[in-house]
Amino acid sequence: MIANFSLDSYTISNTRSRHEDTNYCTVSITVGTNPTITKTQPMGDQNNGTFRPGLGVSANIPDGPSVPVVMSYVILNNGHGSPSDVEKGVDTALSTLGAAGVKAAASAVGGAIGSALGASIGTAIVPLLGTALGALAGWLTSEVGGLLFANCDGVVAAGVHIYQSADLANQTANGKKISETVQHPGTDSATGCGSNSQYSTVTTVSTIASVIPVINLSGKWASGGAPGPVITVSGNSISVDMSAYHRPAAHGTIVDNSDITVTFPDDKTYTGRLQPPSTIAWSNNSTWTKVSMVRAVGNIDEIRKLSGEAGAVAKAGGVGG
Repeated sequence: MIANFSLDSYTISNTRSRHEDTNYCTVSITVGTNPTITKTQPMGDQNNGTFRPGLGVSANIPDGPSVPVVMSYVILNNGHGSPSDVEKGVDTALSTLGAAGVKAAASAVGGAIGSALGASIGTAIVPLLGTALGALAGWLTSEVGGLLFANCDGVVAAGVHIYQSADLANQTANGKKISETVQHPGTDSATGCGSNSQYSTVTTVSTIASVIPVINLSGKWASGGAPGPVITVSGNSISVDMSAYHRPAAHGTIVDNSDITVTFPDDKTYTGRLQPPSTIAWSNNSTWTKVSMVRAVGNIDEIRKLSGEAGAVAKAGGVGG
C-alpha cells in the first residue's frame, strides 16, 4: 500500500514581510527507518490570496508489522537564500524531524509522542494536530541554516502528523481521506516588517493500492541513444531529473502497470506507454530506452558520438522543449 501526503493549498491573510513573501513549500514523509522523502516547490513572491501548490509525496507502507509514519510540511518565506541552498537545508531539517518523529513514536504513545519529539530535537512540545509553527519555527530556521534568513524572512507555516501504519491504513480504507485545515498565527518578525504573518493550510492524507509497472522505471534513461533523464519512483509518483538538458525536474504518476503520465514544467504533460523490456513510448512519438540496455551497444563515448548527443540535448530528451 502507498501512503500519500499533500499540501493542497494555503491562504495568506497577512504576509510576514511588509509587502510580499518569497515562499517555498516543502512536504515530507518518513516510514519507519527508511530515508525521508521530501519535495520542495518555490512559489515566488506572493501577497494575500489563496495558492495551490498541489505538492505531494508518497511512500510504500508495510502490510505486515506496523511502523511509525511521519508526515510534515513547512512553508518558508526566504528571499535571501539561493533556491538550491534553501531546498538542501529544508530537506536536511525535515529528514531530521522525520527520524526524530519515528523514534518518538516508538518510545511513547498518544499525546506523549509530541513531548518526546520536542525533547528529541530540543524544543517545546510539538503538537501533532493543528499548527506546530510555535514549537518548530526557531528550530527549523536553525536547521535550515540561520545565515539564509535575513530581515523579514522566516517560517510562516509548519505541521507534523505521526501515525502507526496499521492505523493509517484503517483510517484511509475504502478511499477515505484525512483532511485538515489549520490556522498558523505567525511568530514575531523583525522591526520594520509587517505585522505577524497569518497563513492557513489545507493538507490531505490518503492511501492507495501500489502499482507494479511492467518495467522498472528507476534509473538512467537515454533519448536518441544519449543518456540523459534519470527517473526516481516513490510509491506511485515519478520524478524525472532533466538536468542533463539544463531543464527543470519533471513530475508524474504511474497510472497503471503499462502507462505513466509526466508533466514537464517548461512544456506540458505527456503520457508514456511502457514497452518491455526497456522502452517508454511517449505520446509525442519519441522514445526513451533504459541506459543498461544502451550500454550493450558500446561505451558511452561511442554512443554519444553515434547518436549525436548535441542534437538530443537540443531536443531536450525527446519530450518538451
